[in-house]
Amino acid sequence: MSIGSSAYIAEGVSVGDLQRAAERWARDYDSRVGVDVEPADDYPGFVTAVDVYLFPDSAQALAVRDLVRALRNEFPGTAIENADDLDAALAGD
Repeated sequence: MSIGSSAYIAEGVSVGDLQRAAERWARDYDSRVGVDVEPADDYPGFVTAVDVYLFPDSAQALAVRDLVRALRNEFPGTAIENADDLDAALAGD
């Protein structure tokens, strides 16, 4: 998977609710995009990841940013971040 291909979600949202929201977003965003919801422990405090699959990588990175915005609207008050932003925060950028 390429950089920027995942959104990470903190506790508080069920996997089923995330799956439905991600699939709804994907249908509306682009018929070529794929999503996969799975448990994650890559970043402290984030327990679920939504992986986004779209070619080329630049389109995929933009899609993840759009997904993060959509999920934040759907699940207000839940920490939802893009992998790129989490990596930058951990690196101190």
